[in-house]
This record gives sequence, structure tokens and C-alpha cells, in this order.
Amino acid sequence: MTHPGPAARAGPRASLPAMVESYATGAPYEPVLEGMPDARQAPIPLLSPVFLAYIALILGAPVAAACAAFDAAVLRRGRLAAAMLAVGAASWFAFMPIVKLLVGAGLGDLSMVLTLMRLFAIGVGVALAVKLAPHFRGHMVLGGVEVPLMHCVVAGYALALFLPNHILMLLLGVR
Repeated sequence: MTHPGPAARAGPRASLPAMVESYATGAPYEPVLEGMPDARQAPIPLLSPVFLAYIALILGAPVAAACAAFDAAVLRRGRLAAAMLAVGAASWFAFMPIVKLLVGAGLGDLSMVLTLMRLFAIGVGVALAVKLAPHFRGHMVLGGVEVPLMHCVVAGYALALFLPNHILMLLLGVR
């Protein structure tokens, strides 16, 4: 396969003239699978990257990172899985110092601090989803299966409801 030119690298809209030209000339058109690095299909259903932001809100960024690492490991992406676990560990260890910083800055309302920290967790979950999305997209293009998003979110929410409060706080990073 030849290296795609700058127009093909710019995205699907830029490759539209090449597609029209190949149709007019009868030459075969080879689509550009940009954003799907070395697509691999997982042997089991994967969790959707969108789920990572939801589970980060519900159970914290470390749990979202563990879910992302699971997807990466099933896709046989060792470095990506290690990076996801490192992000989860960093967010877990960063939680308490950030809470202490916010309280020290005069934000004494604990519910406001926890709200800000949940927003931080959502941000981490979105970052994990953005990093995992191209690999997930490749899995889906190859005919892979995903666990329905609603099932995952309901299970995460039910788990958060039934977990003891001290374990939920531990998952969030409060030690």
C-alpha cells in the first residue's frame, strides 16, 4: 500500500475528490482508515469509550482508568493499558492533595469540593475515552461487539448505590 498524500491525511472530506475520480476512471478506490491505528478485533465485547466518562462521574477516575485498561488489554495494547493504569493511579494519588488545596484556599463546603472533584474525574474519563476511541473504532470496523452503554451505566450506578460509603470514597481517592 502506498503512503496517502496530504489530501487523504486531512480526513474523509478531503478524500472525496479522489473517490469521485476513481469512480470516473474505473480505478479501484482504497479508503483511508485514518484514526484507526493497526485495527484489532477483541475476542470479547468491549466497553464503549463513552462509558468511561460516565463511570468516572459515578465511581471515580481510577475505576474509569481500570475499565480503559481492560479494553486496551483485551485489544492487546500493552503500552496503552499501562498508560491507562498510570493515569488512574495518578488521579487516585492526586485526589487528596487537590482536596486539601481547595479546602486550604477557603472552599470549606465539602459538597462543593466533591462536586469539583467529580468534574475533575469526568475530565480524566473524557481524556481516557479520547485516547481509547481510535482503537475501539478499529475493533468495531472489524465487526467487533460492544457491551450496550445503558447496561454498563445502570450496573455502575447500582454498584455505587450499594457500595458502603467508605469504599466509594476510597475509590474516589479519599484516604
